[in-house]
Amino acid sequence: MSTYTLILVDDDAKVLSSLKRMFTLAQTPYTCFFAASAKEAYDIATRRKIDLILTDYQMPRESGVDLIRKVSRLYPDVVCMILSGKTDFTMAVEIINQAVVHKFIAKPWNDAELLQTIAGALRERDLTRENRNLRMQMKKMMQVIQEMESSHPGITKLERDIDGAIIID
Repeated sequence: MSTYTLILVDDDAKVLSSLKRMFTLAQTPYTCFFAASAKEAYDIATRRKIDLILTDYQMPRESGVDLIRKVSRLYPDVVCMILSGKTDFTMAVEIINQAVVHKFIAKPWNDAELLQTIAGALRERDLTRENRNLRMQMKKMMQVIQEMESSHPGITKLERDIDGAIIID
């Protein structure tokens, strides 16, 4: 299993404490960093490769959305989630559309559901990366085949009999 690095951000010390307790009790395979401000979280992100950021929406000085925008510039594939005590559906949709946020999670959260959401989002991100890599490999292979066909016309064509077996001259 891959080791993932997460930053969890909230200006409320009690929320950060709850998140720490949740990740400790669940014995997750994640390396977790906890930050009480957007600035602290961004400083961590500049020193560590980050796979996922879960941040409070409304914090003093800088919002969670602003933090996500900055971290996304460092790591375009980072999974971003917003944690908020405000459950305004319109706001959630706007945030998801604006900041490339994977998920909007309302406070209070269910520990098991949050852990499952994080694991699923990281799996989805990994599959997206793998898919991208496979497409790039396939594109390279197609270029090689085209070059072979240009150099040796007919090399990629096969004759088959009625049963589908390859006919060799």
